[in-house]
Amino acid sequence: MRPPRIRDVAALAGVAPSTVSVVLNDVAESRISDDTRRRVHEAADLLGYTPNAAARSLRTAPERALALVAVDGLGHLPYGLGLVQGLQEACSERGVHLLTLTTGTDRSRESEALRFAAGAQVVGTVLASVYHVRRQVPKLRNLLCLNIEPDEERDGLTAIVPDERAAGRLVAEELLALGHRRVALLSLTRTLEVSQRRDAFLETLLAAGISRSEIVVDRSPNHDGTAFGGWVAAGRVLDLPDRPTAIACFNDRMAMGVYRAAARRGLRIPEDLTVIGHDDLEPVAESLHPSLTTVAPPYSEMAELAASILLDDPGTAPGGGATPGGTTALAGELVRRFSAAAPAAPARSPRTHRKELDVQT
Repeated sequence: MRPPRIRDVAALAGVAPSTVSVVLNDVAESRISDDTRRRVHEAADLLGYTPNAAARSLRTAPERALALVAVDGLGHLPYGLGLVQGLQEACSERGVHLLTLTTGTDRSRESEALRFAAGAQVVGTVLASVYHVRRQVPKLRNLLCLNIEPDEERDGLTAIVPDERAAGRLVAEELLALGHRRVALLSLTRTLEVSQRRDAFLETLLAAGISRSEIVVDRSPNHDGTAFGGWVAAGRVLDLPDRPTAIACFNDRMAMGVYRAAARRGLRIPEDLTVIGHDDLEPVAESLHPSLTTVAPPYSEMAELAASILLDDPGTAPGGGATPGGTTALAGELVRRFSAAAPAAPARSPRTHRKELDVQT
């Protein structure tokens, strides 16, 4: 049974929904009689209806609140939680309330959440995804996107995203500095973040003189991003006649699978195999043995910049204009732990040439 709504109270009290809103939110309105107020309160009590306290407080103090509309699983999945935590901290430091609306993967709920945020009259709205994606973005005043690149340029629309190319370069440069020349990348199917990160990884290695035949790129579309997918892909890579000495993983969960595949083959990390992940996912990265070297996305920095743009810029206060517009990409950092080391033996000239593995398993 669904909870009572404002129109149910209105029907029972014999008044308009707007009248119910005025009465229950204690809005000064001399034209509403005491008898009407009594009927509204009695109907609300009978139905068990209570007004949304969060929305009510936002309507009465818009300068003190920021809305976060978390989409594509943000708030439910372990990835991207740093965005939510970072925004909470940034708002707390400024004495601002953060209203968080999570929609899962339901686009209809997303539209509803954005309408709610607009009606609540918050200082601004942050639309944030759990993954770095490019997609259509609705037109909404003082809207800022996190982890979302609008599919079209629009004046006044600001987007803050992780620099995927910088992440790919970071990992490649670390492997080169350690002396690895036979490397593998466990990637996913083609998406925005996958292609940008993979391209920069390959370009950096090739620019350093690594032959393309020395690089394995394995994609497992049926196991995207999972530990099982990492285990399956690593098994294929580690069973090659001239296996790589290092594996870079698209995320930390895939790195978990690499650890399992290496152990099954009697390979030690990092003595026999270097493994580098991405996401710095808690508690995965630190709980693996040895702890995982990985790239930490710049979620805290992205959240702080978003809060600064929406809350610190006088031009973004209510009635003060739009966000500055444009897309800003922030670089993450490499967190060095104990899964990466120099290769155990000098690289040999392989007789078996590498190729990109597009295995449809």
